[in-house]
Amino acid sequence: MSSEANKKDNVQLDLANVENKEEATKLKIIGPSRYLKNLRITSMRERDFSVLISTYLSTSQYYSSIDSVPPYLRSLVPEDILNKIRKQERYIFQGKQVLEDVVEAPDPILNLATDLAVGQLIQVIKDEFRFRFSNVRMTTRTNVEKRAVLAKIEAALNKENMIGSGKRLERVISVDVSKCKNDHEVLQELVAELGLHTIDELREIITKRNYLLLLMDGDGDQNKNPWEAGRHEYNKKTFAVFITTESSAARRKFAFAFGEIEIRTEDHLLPWVVFCRNVGCDLVRSSTGIHRIAVQIVEECRCHLHVDVMVGRLLKNVQDVEIWEHTLKKLQSTSPEVKIMEGASRVMVNAFIIFWESLDPIKKDCLKICLSRVYDSDLKSKWIHYGLLQTEQEAEEFLEELLSYSFLEEKSSYFPDENIYFREEINQTLKSLNKLNLPVTIESKSHNHDAWHTAVVVDAQLSDLPLSPNCPHLRAVVLKDNPDLTEIPQLFFQQMPVLRTLYISQTSLRNLPSSVINLMELKVLKLSNCKLFRGLPPEIGQLNNLENIHLDGTQIAHLPPSPNWPHLTELFLQDNPHLTELPPLFFNHIPLLQDLNLSSTSIKELPHSFSNLMNLRRLYLSDCELFRKLPQKIGVLKCLNELYLDGTYLLHLQKEVKELVNLKSLALCFYGSSHDTGRGENNMQLSNSTVIPAGVISNLKSLYSLSIYVNFDDKRWHENVQIILPEITGLEKLSVLKLYIPKVELLGLMSTCIARLHQFEFIVGHQMQQRIISRAPPAVASKLRQGKKSLNYFNGVDIPWEISVALQKVDTFFLDRHATIKDLSAFGFKNLHKLRVCVLGECNQMHTIADGSRSSSLRYMLWNLEFLGVFYMKNLKSIFKGVSSPQSFMMKSLQLYNCPKLKTIFTLNFVDDLFFLEEVVIEDCPKVSTLISYESSKQQERSFLPNLRKVSLLYLPKLVTISGGLHIGPKLEKIGFYYCPKLKSLSMLELSSNYLKVIKGETRWWKRLNWSQAGWEQNQADHLKKIFSPIDEERDIMTQLTTDEDDTVKNDANDTYDDNGDDDNYDDLDDDDTAAADDDVSEEEDEYADE
Repeated sequence: MSSEANKKDNVQLDLANVENKEEATKLKIIGPSRYLKNLRITSMRERDFSVLISTYLSTSQYYSSIDSVPPYLRSLVPEDILNKIRKQERYIFQGKQVLEDVVEAPDPILNLATDLAVGQLIQVIKDEFRFRFSNVRMTTRTNVEKRAVLAKIEAALNKENMIGSGKRLERVISVDVSKCKNDHEVLQELVAELGLHTIDELREIITKRNYLLLLMDGDGDQNKNPWEAGRHEYNKKTFAVFITTESSAARRKFAFAFGEIEIRTEDHLLPWVVFCRNVGCDLVRSSTGIHRIAVQIVEECRCHLHVDVMVGRLLKNVQDVEIWEHTLKKLQSTSPEVKIMEGASRVMVNAFIIFWESLDPIKKDCLKICLSRVYDSDLKSKWIHYGLLQTEQEAEEFLEELLSYSFLEEKSSYFPDENIYFREEINQTLKSLNKLNLPVTIESKSHNHDAWHTAVVVDAQLSDLPLSPNCPHLRAVVLKDNPDLTEIPQLFFQQMPVLRTLYISQTSLRNLPSSVINLMELKVLKLSNCKLFRGLPPEIGQLNNLENIHLDGTQIAHLPPSPNWPHLTELFLQDNPHLTELPPLFFNHIPLLQDLNLSSTSIKELPHSFSNLMNLRRLYLSDCELFRKLPQKIGVLKCLNELYLDGTYLLHLQKEVKELVNLKSLALCFYGSSHDTGRGENNMQLSNSTVIPAGVISNLKSLYSLSIYVNFDDKRWHENVQIILPEITGLEKLSVLKLYIPKVELLGLMSTCIARLHQFEFIVGHQMQQRIISRAPPAVASKLRQGKKSLNYFNGVDIPWEISVALQKVDTFFLDRHATIKDLSAFGFKNLHKLRVCVLGECNQMHTIADGSRSSSLRYMLWNLEFLGVFYMKNLKSIFKGVSSPQSFMMKSLQLYNCPKLKTIFTLNFVDDLFFLEEVVIEDCPKVSTLISYESSKQQERSFLPNLRKVSLLYLPKLVTISGGLHIGPKLEKIGFYYCPKLKSLSMLELSSNYLKVIKGETRWWKRLNWSQAGWEQNQADHLKKIFSPIDEERDIMTQLTTDEDDTVKNDANDTYDDNGDDDNYDDLDDDDTAAADDDVSEEEDEYADE
C-alpha cells in the first residue's frame, strides 16, 4: 500500500467492498467496472469494530469489515452505531440521539466492559492463526481504568495458563513508558527487565522468543505515546500491548501500521446499549428494581449480543418486577431442561427456552415446521395450509417476529428463493424441546378440541404413535423427518374425520393402515422419500377429496386400478424404479389433473386412459429409459404447456405433437444406432422413420424452450437436422435452445436465432470416438452444465468463421480434440471476451493456452473468465505466456489434469493479476515442481492470491514446494495433497492463513514431514496437526480433496509418529526415482502419440 493512501485516514484495503475508484486506481487494484461499483475502502476503525464482533461471536471466522459480517449478525447492532463506525467516528456512544436512547452505564457495567476488552485481547493473543496482530493498542476511559486493565490482563494470562515454557507466551514484561524520555531509554528498561547487557542482545532475543510486552503510558501530564517507544523493535514473535487513556495526547498522534488493532474499553459498552435499546430505556430508568435486574441480565449475557436482543424484546413493556426476577433466574439456570449441544452457549439455550415458554401452542407448532429448511414463501403458506394460522397477515407478522429475533438465517442474499432456516444453535435447542414434548404432542389434541387443529412432530426421532387418538377437530398431521417411525397403528385414523393434510415424508413407513378410509376430507397426502414404502391400501382410491399426492422416492410397484380422485391436481410418482406400468383405467376419474411426474420410473408406455387428462399442464417423463413412444392421442391434450422427455430413448416423435399448440417447453431424447444391437424390430422402425417429422416444430409457435438430445452417430439426425433448423429459427418466442449440430456450416444458419436466445447449448462437430467430457472430473462437467450460453466444439480443424461469430455470444466454451489450434488467440481475443467458463481437452498442438506476447489484447479474453479447466494436453508447457496487465483477471478456479509436459503454472507477474482466484486443482502433471515460478532471488514481502480458498495437489512426483516460499493465500481454508513424495516440509509463508480449517493428505506422508526445517514453533506445528485429516484411500481421492463432504478432522494420524511398514512404500525420491518418473512421462507421451 502506498504511503499516500495511508498517511491521512489510516485505511486498509478490503477489496470485496470498494467504492472509491480514484483511490483504487492509485493503489493499482482497479479491475473490471462491474466489480468497482461494490468496492470501497475499509477504515481501521471499522476493521477494529468488526474484530470486536468476531470475538463476541466466538466463531472461527474473522470479519475484517462491517459488510463482511453476515446480515443476521449485523442486525444485532443498532444501525446508527454501524453508520458511525463506517464514518470512522471514535465515540459511538455519544451524541444527542445515542444519549437519549441509552441508560448511563453503572459501575458494574463499566467493570464488565473492561473484562470484555481484556477478554478480547486474550483471544487475539491466544488465537494467532485467526488474528495475526503483533501490536495492540488498549485504550481505556480513565487512568483508574487503565491500571485496572493492566491488573486484569496479568490475572487473565495466569488463569488461561498461557505463560511458561512450551506455552503461548514464554514471558510477560511490563514497562511504564512514561518514565522514559526517549526510545533508547525504553529499550534500556527492557534490557534491564530481561537481565541482558546490550540493546543488540535485546533485538536478537525478541525476534526469536514469544514474549508479551505490556507498555503503559503515565497519568495526566506524564502521558507519552507508547507507540513511539521502540515500535520497530517488535515482530510477530514478540507481542506488544500499548495501554493508554482516551484523553491521552498520545491518541492524537497515534498512527496505525499494517496489521495493528485498537481495543477500546468504551466500545465494550455495546451489550448494555443493545439491551437498553431493545427493552426500552425509559423502562430501565423507571424503577430501581428493574434497573438492578437489567444490569444483572447484561452481566449474565456478557458479550452474547443475540441473548441481549432476545431477552430485551421479551421484557419490552413488562413493568412487573417479579417477571424480571423470574427471567433472570431462568437465564442463570445451570441445569437447563434440554441437552446443550457441543459448542453451544448455556445462556443462549436458556434464553431460547424462555422465548419458547412465552409462545402459545399454535406458534410452537409453527416453529417445529421450521426444523427443516424451507422457502420463505413456502413457510407462510404451510402455516396457513396446516391450519396453524388463519390469514396471510398473521403468517407475515409471525415470520417478521422470528426475523426480528435473528432466529432465522438466510443462506444467501443474492437469490430471493434461497432457503431460510434456524441457526444451528437454535435448531438443536428446538429439536430437544420438540422431543421433550413428544408424549403429549398428539394425545393432547383430544383434550381441547377447539384449540388443537394441527399435530406437528418434526425431526424428533419419533418411533411410536398412540393407538387410536380421539381428535375430531384435527386438520393436519405433520410427522416428517422421523426415520425411526416404521408403522402407524391400524386404528390411528379412526377418529380424525376432518383431517385434511397428512405429511409423513422421510420416515421408514412400509404402508398405511386401513383406517385411512376414514379420512374422507383428506386433501394432501405426502409420503415423499419414504424409502421403504411399498404400497397404498386399496381404500386410498376412495378418498375423493384428494388434491395433492406425493409418492416420489418410494418403493411402490402398483397403483389403484381406477381411483376416484375428481379433485386431484398434482400427482408426483418420480424416483420409483419398481413402478413398471400404470393400470389401463388409472386416469378415468382424474379429470382435473394438472401436474403428472413419472420421471425416473420404469414405465414403457402410457395407458389409453391418459387421453382423458384434458386439463394436464405439465408432464414429466425424464430419465424413463424404457419409454419408447408417446400415445397416438397425445394431440388431444390442448392445455399441455410443458413436456419433458429428456433421458428417454424415443424412436421418433409422433406427428400428432404438432397439435399441442400451447406447448411452451419441450425436451426430447431419441433412440440411436448405438443402442440398436440385438433389437431387430427397433432397427426396422429406426431405418424407416424420421426423427422429427417436418412441420411439427414450426407449428409449435408458443415454444419458449426446446431441447433435442440425440446420439451423435444417428445418421437419421444428420439428414433431419437440415430440415429442422429453418423451423427452429422461425420460432419467434423461442428463448432457450439445446441442440446437436453435426456440421459446422449449419451453425451459420443459426446466427440470427442465437442473437435473440437468452440461453443455449450447441454441440458442434462430426462423429467422435470418445467424448472427453465423460472422463472429466465431476466439478468440470458440472461447470459446463451450468453455462447459460454454451458452445461445445469437437474434432475441429482450423478456425471456421461460424465458430468465431458464435463465440461472441458464448459464456461457456468446451474445445474438444481440436487438431490444429496452437493457442486460443486463434479464435480472436475480442470474440472470447464474454467467456466465463473455458474447458480444453486433448488439443495436442497447444503449447500454451493464451500467448500475450503475440497480442496486447490478451486481457480481452481474460476479462471475464472465471473458470479454466484443462486436461489430457500432451504438449502443453504453460498456461499463459507473456501476460502483463494492470488489471485483475476475474478467474476464480483453475483446474489442470494430465498434462505431462506442463512445468509453469503461474509466473510472478501473472499471479499478481489473479486477485479473485479461489481454487486451484493440479492432478497428474509430473513436471510441476511449484505453483509459482520466478527467477528473482529478492525476498518477496507481499502476499499473493489474496482470495485463494482451496488447493488440491495430486500425483505431482516433482513437487518440492507449494509456492516457492512466497506468501500466498491469506484466506486459504483447505489444502490437500496426494502422492507428492518430494514435498518434505510445509512453509510457514505458504500456510499462513488465518482461516485454514483442514489439511488433507496420506498419513505416511504427513508423518515424514520435517517441521523444524520449515521453522515452525511447536505450538504452530501442533495447530496444523490438529487440523490434519487423513485421506481414505479406499474412497475416491479427488472427491475427498475437492469437496467439503468429508472434512471432519481426524487426529489418529497424529497420535504417534513411529514408522510402520506402509512408510517403506513412500520413501523420498532419489535421482534414480526422478529419472524413472521422467521415463513414465515419456511413456505417457508415447501413449498420446499412439492415440
